Amino acid sequence: MNQQKSAIRYRPLAATDVDTVPLLHQGTPEEVRARIAAIGSSAILAFEEGDHVGQLQFRSYEPGVVSPNGLYDPLYWMDFEDQAPTMPDRSLSLFCYHVGQLDNTDRRDPRYMGQGIGTRLLDETIAWAEKAGFLAIIAKGLSSLWPIPQVMGGMPTELYLRRQFKIVASYYDQQLLNWIPGIINKTGQDEMQRNLNIKRNTGANDKDAARIDICVRTLR
Repeated sequence: MNQQKSAIRYRPLAATDVDTVPLLHQGTPEEVRARIAAIGSSAILAFEEGDHVGQLQFRSYEPGVVSPNGLYDPLYWMDFEDQAPTMPDRSLSLFCYHVGQLDNTDRRDPRYMGQGIGTRLLDETIAWAEKAGFLAIIAKGLSSLWPIPQVMGGMPTELYLRRQFKIVASYYDQQLLNWIPGIINKTGQDEMQRNLNIKRNTGANDKDAARIDICVRTLR
């Protein structure tokens, strides 16, 4: 796997990629092309020997966005409920991570998990945003309780804090809280239940698993 990890290459999504790489959760090809024309890209892509193996999607931040279907719509990642902070005019909003995505479906190849690809996608996105002239980046930080970040397609707050993001607000996502029993039943049941029990023993509330931290990094 070390050899595989060293072979991963990263670059921004370009207009010429639209018909050749997975666009699931990004919108129609026309919408993606318009986004690329407006800000220069809409994702950082990861490739292994020419094959798409992951991406981190993003969009220009728009205040007051409301997801039409909660966490079941891509706009969920820019819906900060009533906690949306005031951001600079040119800010980037991070959407979902698709590590192990080999085709235009929600299937994920586990061989690419735990190899640092998601972290590198974030680092490449930060570097791209700085070069593109963005003034700030905003993201939803999730609980580190496994497998919530994997199932949600996001990253735990701790990762953002290690990259100079600051928590500007927090709230509990009721839809995510209601969804957690389904996550336990679907995947990672033993590990997640064990972690929940540990949290209970330290006085933590199960709601902590559904906590969303609004993380912001100022670039300029």
